[in-house]
Parts: sequence; structure tokens; C-alpha cells
Amino acid sequence: RFGKHLYQPLIYLKNGSIEVKPVALNDGEKDFVHHLAEYCRRAPVDIKGCELYLLRNQSQTGLGFFVGSNFYPDFILWILKEGKQYVTFLDPKGLRNVPINDPKFYLHEQLKQKEVTLGDPAVKLNAFILSSTSFEYLSQFQGGITYEQYTDKHVLFQNQEGGYVETLVRRVLGGR
Repeated sequence: RFGKHLYQPLIYLKNGSIEVKPVALNDGEKDFVHHLAEYCRRAPVDIKGCELYLLRNQSQTGLGFFVGSNFYPDFILWILKEGKQYVTFLDPKGLRNVPINDPKFYLHEQLKQKEVTLGDPAVKLNAFILSSTSFEYLSQFQGGITYEQYTDKHVLFQNQEGGYVETLVRRVLGGR
């Protein structure tokens, strides 16, 4: 459960099957929702005075972007703070077989261009990939790619026991 989510409850199934719309969360998605809820419960100074909402995006029928072969990020995070709206598209996923030049890694750049064309300084757009694959594991398969290169592509690693959520919120509110 995450009280600021439109759909309640979000369902996670380790084994078995049930038809759920939106679809049941996978491990990385479940971990993200849990980590975000824990972060909000701690009520850090970063989100004092904010309204924060999370929406599960519906695959193939929700909000998609024409990058690669259409990209539907799994979540949309809205933060309202001091008269500004921070809209962030999040996609928790394993990256073992995703090359660093995949179009999904460039959505944050396209959104910043869109932000400029909107012409509304109160609306801030962003996107992040939340990797359930650790950097250490990826470095074995995608040799030569540094942690900083992933960071520049707006990739955060979920194996930080939830610490990546604080990094995410600070980067969103700080404009990076």
C-alpha cells in the first residue's frame, strides 16, 4: 500500500496468477513503491510542504513516448511544491541486456526540450530509469561504462536499500 496512489491496493505476486488492471507489479516495481512509501513515512525535509502522488502508468494504453519502439514508463510521480509541478516518469527495470545507447536513456533529455516549448516555468518534466540490476553486475556485461555515465543518463540503482529514492527526489526538485 502507498496511500498517495490512485489505485489501491497495488498487487504483487511472487507465484500464481490473477488478472489485475493495471497489471501486477514485478519485483523492481514493488521494491520502488515500498522504498518510496518508506521515504515518505520518514518525512524528510526534501518533501516538507509538498504534495506527492504516484500513478501506475498503464502499458500500451497509458502515457507513452515515441522513443525506440514506443516507451511506456511504469510510473508517473507528481510533486507539487511552492507553486511548481514536478512531473517525473519512472521505469524500474533490469538493465542486463539493455545497451547504454537505448532510446529510453534519452527520454529525460527530450522532456527537458518539451519543458522549454511548454513555456511554463511552473512545470518541470523529468525521467529516470530505476535499475534493479546493480552497477557491479552491469559492469561485468557492459564493460567500460562508468557509474557516472549511467548517472548522466538518469539511471539510479535500486540496490541502495531505498537510498536512491532520496537521490531521485533531490534531483527532481533540484532540476537535474
